Amino acid sequence: MASDKAPVCVNTPLELNNGPGSGSQGETGSKVIDDHDGTAQEEGAKGDVSTISKWEPETTDSKWRAVVRIVTSVAAKNLWDVAKDYCNLDWCSLVTGCVLLEGEAPGNNVGTVRHCTNDNVPWYSDERLIAIDHEKFTLTYAMVDSSLGWVNYRATLSIGRGEDGKSFLELKGEQSPRATATGKEAVEFMTRGYSLFLSDLESRARTL
Repeated sequence: MASDKAPVCVNTPLELNNGPGSGSQGETGSKVIDDHDGTAQEEGAKGDVSTISKWEPETTDSKWRAVVRIVTSVAAKNLWDVAKDYCNLDWCSLVTGCVLLEGEAPGNNVGTVRHCTNDNVPWYSDERLIAIDHEKFTLTYAMVDSSLGWVNYRATLSIGRGEDGKSFLELKGEQSPRATATGKEAVEFMTRGYSLFLSDLESRARTL
């Protein structure tokens, strides 16, 4: 288990832009944060997008947590129009397939379980929608089965209006410690995935 004194390497959007499906190439970069509650902020590939990656150290409830927020000029309603379609992830480069496993079509109600896969890096994740609020633009889901081995994982996606009339997207998740990884490794993995997920969501909403 990682100590809350250990620095965590947070990958910036410049590095994530070189990932599968990014469609762009550029320099890579990273920052090491060791102030226990630090944030790293970089300008993204688009001029009006900035990303804040925040590592939350382990607390008394022994959870591994990560938070990533993107600020953009895209309207919050357009962002939510993409996010609320829970079983449609065809815009997300992290997955190559997402189907309705449990629940009624189209699969946007509480209790719905989606089955996500990636044929390029074989893995799967079954995720249950446990809360959705169409007025506050938030949804929360929990992993019920996965080849990733994560324990008690759940995440909340929030969309809203930020400062200067811009919008924000935030993905915040947590999981219980496990013997197959350290807290540092788990949080770094979550942060990179969250950054790419939000960037892809923002890109799709920009086309609406």
